[in-house]
Amino acid sequence: MEEIIIESNNVFFVNNEWRYERRIVNLSTFTISYEIKKGLKTKEEAVQFKEIDDKQFQKDLKKIKRIANAEYTFKEYVDYWLKTIFIPNYQNSTKAIGIWATKNLILPSVEQDILLPYVTADYIDDIIRRCIPICKYAGVTSIKYMKHILYDAYIHGLINIDLKERLMTLPDIIPNIQLLTGEQLQKFLYVAQKHDCCYFEILLALFAGLRTGEIRGLIVTLMKKNRPYAFPDNIQRITI
Repeated sequence: MEEIIIESNNVFFVNNEWRYERRIVNLSTFTISYEIKKGLKTKEEAVQFKEIDDKQFQKDLKKIKRIANAEYTFKEYVDYWLKTIFIPNYQNSTKAIGIWATKNLILPSVEQDILLPYVTADYIDDIIRRCIPICKYAGVTSIKYMKHILYDAYIHGLINIDLKERLMTLPDIIPNIQLLTGEQLQKFLYVAQKHDCCYFEILLALFAGLRTGEIRGLIVTLMKKNRPYAFPDNIQRITI
C-alpha cells in the first residue's frame, strides 16, 4: 500500500519519494493538462521545482488568456462562481449540496482545463460522464449544477452560447418512498415519544414537512444561539 503524506504547499511524499502536480499550458491548443512529477529526493527539491513550474505556468496562462481575450479558464470560473455567485445567494441544504457537488464531483473530474469561451457541450458532457460512477446521484447532481454554472457564465457575457439545454440528460432517480397508514403512524409516534433525543426532530419532519438537512440546520442554529430547544408541555399529547 502506498504511504501518502500531503504537505500544505501541494507537494507530497509517496513510496519514499517526493512528488508534486505539474500544470502544463499547451500554447497551440490553449488547453491545460496535469501530470505528477515524480522521483524527487527531498521536500525542498520538490518545492523548488514546483515553484519553477508554477511560474512558467502562470506566464503561459497569461499569454493564452491575452491572445484569446479570456478572463477565466473553466476551472477558475467554477471556483469563482462557487465563492462569488452561488454561496452568497443560497442557504442551508441547497448550499451544502452545491458546495459538495462542485468540490467533490465537478472539479475533480476535469482532466483537461480549457479557456472558458472555448467550452462546448461535448466538453461538459465528458466531465459529467466521469462524475456518474462516483455515486448514485452524481450524474443528475452534476448536470444540475453544471447548468447553473454555464447559465451564469452566459448571462454575464463570458460565453457566447447558452449551453445549459445542450447538455446530456439522465433519467431522474425516483426515491422509493413508503407511506405509512394512519394506524402505522400512530404506532410509530407511540414508540418515538419515548425517545427524547430525537422526538422533536421526528415531529418536525412529520408535521412541518422539514427535510433532514433543514432539521439539522435548525438544531445547529438553535445551539449556536444558546437557545437549547425543549419540548412544549403538551407535545407528547399530539395525536392523529
